[in-house]
Amino acid sequence: MEVPLAAVHNQINPITKLFMILLRIAIGWHLLYEGYTKINSTIEGKKPFSAEMYLRNSTGPLRFYFRGLVDDNHGVGFLNAEVVGPKWDEYVNAEASKLGLSQESKKRVEDVVATNKDLLKKYLDEKSKEIDRYEEDIQAFEDQEQRPLEGYGKLAEGQLLRPALPKFEWDAHKKAQQALDKKRMELTAPVMKWSDEIVAAVKTEASGKPDPKTASAATPTVPGIEWRPQLREINLTTMYGLTIIGALMIVGLFTRTACLAGAALLTLFYLSMPPWPGLDPAPIAEGSYLIVNKNLVEIIAMLMMATSPVGVWGGLDSLIRGLITRPLFGVGKKEVLTLE
Repeated sequence: MEVPLAAVHNQINPITKLFMILLRIAIGWHLLYEGYTKINSTIEGKKPFSAEMYLRNSTGPLRFYFRGLVDDNHGVGFLNAEVVGPKWDEYVNAEASKLGLSQESKKRVEDVVATNKDLLKKYLDEKSKEIDRYEEDIQAFEDQEQRPLEGYGKLAEGQLLRPALPKFEWDAHKKAQQALDKKRMELTAPVMKWSDEIVAAVKTEASGKPDPKTASAATPTVPGIEWRPQLREINLTTMYGLTIIGALMIVGLFTRTACLAGAALLTLFYLSMPPWPGLDPAPIAEGSYLIVNKNLVEIIAMLMMATSPVGVWGGLDSLIRGLITRPLFGVGKKEVLTLE
């Protein structure tokens, strides 16, 4: 016996429909507001959103993949004149061309770059032994990450999970990571300072004022040096992905696609710090979880909504179906459910 799906949908309890619509709107609002606050933080510039620390602290079996998404995770490239120097030159050439700087203005900026290159070379020579020790510490830390301790067995090829470290070993391991982060920021701080000076020099020349302290609000916006293009793409994808998916779910437009996209995005969040037994605890957590956390709950809810016409029940998908898909393709008109 064949029954039109529309008739089946009409038999669903109106209260059930209402709560499914509310669930769609609630999850959509959560995602939308998360995305909005992240975008707004970059506009205000006080503490712009970055997924860097989240990725750095990944704990799951895919942690090396997620940490690898942070360009030059340990900042070793910032301590290499052959990497930093060309990056400075590339930035100055690009901004000079985009802002239309005169040859005189560009020459003054290049003089700043040349001075800072000399400072960089002297600094790296002075810190060479310390940098070598830092790189050795990085290798030791990565080796520790790659293997369980003695007595806990070896990882077989292709094996993802490993026994959790004893608490004292875990604490020591995390302290080593914190020490590396502190040393990275300490060693790269002068390089960042000299980079900021180059950006300020470009901004000064673009404003037409010889003294950066006198630059007015009309000074053209000059972006900073882009050290981590891959991380920037991830930040943009996260911010605008959450915002767009959330907005679509709230209004019920392309709801199935939005739910699937949201589930895929949250799956990445879940896998970066999964609360699984046998894994080290996530350093960033809002509560205590075992296997199930809020990301997994929302993933399941969105997958459930992706299999239902919840967007048609109380959203703009009803207009899409009524005006486009049903007249042109017969979608929603010929769908039947076979009953035996």
